Amino acid sequence: MLNNEIKEKIRPFIEALKDKDAIDRIKSSLKEDGLKSLLVVPILYDYLGYNKLENYIFEDSESSGHSFADIVLKNVFLIELKKFGLLSDQTEKAKSEKQIKNYIQNKKDNINYGILTDGIIWELFIDKKYIEKHGNDEKEIQEIDANVPPCFTFKIEDENFLNILSMFHSDCFENNIKQILCKAIANKTLNVPGRVALTSMFAKLENTQLASACEQILYDQIVSNFKIDKGEFYNELNKTRKVDDVVRYEDDLILIEGKIAKNGFIIINPSKCRMKENQQEAAKKYKNLVNLLFQIWPSGEEVCTYPDRKSVIKAILGQQRLVGEEAWLAKWKYNN
Repeated sequence: MLNNEIKEKIRPFIEALKDKDAIDRIKSSLKEDGLKSLLVVPILYDYLGYNKLENYIFEDSESSGHSFADIVLKNVFLIELKKFGLLSDQTEKAKSEKQIKNYIQNKKDNINYGILTDGIIWELFIDKKYIEKHGNDEKEIQEIDANVPPCFTFKIEDENFLNILSMFHSDCFENNIKQILCKAIANKTLNVPGRVALTSMFAKLENTQLASACEQILYDQIVSNFKIDKGEFYNELNKTRKVDDVVRYEDDLILIEGKIAKNGFIIINPSKCRMKENQQEAAKKYKNLVNLLFQIWPSGEEVCTYPDRKSVIKAILGQQRLVGEEAWLAKWKYNN
């Protein structure tokens, strides 16, 4: 692969990111076609091995099969281009992500994955059905929403930008996505023990250290985007419990109320929590409750979220261990 040559081609884009005026100039002049000609196609052709005309289908308004696609590679891999720097606008980014998800979910063709890029940000998306088919023996993965997040995101200025791109080389991209990446995503979502080795996806690098570095980058993002921590009530959802069911702890001193989240966790509702008449005794027994009620819980939902009832009790007690668990858990009630 022509590493040095392709580095020279992308250098002006990386340098521009250091100068706001340069970014603005490029944004105003470089539309999707310019981005395609000056950056994306050279990477595909000179670096990733798509050097045959039959590898490409470009956007064609008269084509019923691929009228939406900026670039389709080998009839299966879509690349959707946006104006340089557009994805830094969160509203435009959300709109563009919705667009590419619609494209890869289209059942009229064989395209099930694709890259969305504005030249700076590059995101890989894979259709949920494709992940299930190749990562979970075609069985549904309920934990993955139909609105699948990007599998991973990388940027042109990242140190390993070109190294990561090597996983999309024409010789190996289908196997990498179908046989390895889908399995890694499925396993992480389902909390399957062990770790799918991603190093072989970067075999084109011929450098084991670089391959290992890229594997770790991908693995960390897969964990961040797809690992689902399952709370106490996860396995009961849609059976004996449902999302937003109220859970309430109450004794003669305090009332703590929350709801069940879709991952089975408990989200405490501070406005529904209180100490009863004997507040001094309540504060003495539940040493951390005042701090939680008036300082911590009001600051946001994230700090109000607990994996189980025991964690809530330990939090309000200000203790690391809970003695007599059954007695504490017996005080919880449910409103279905």
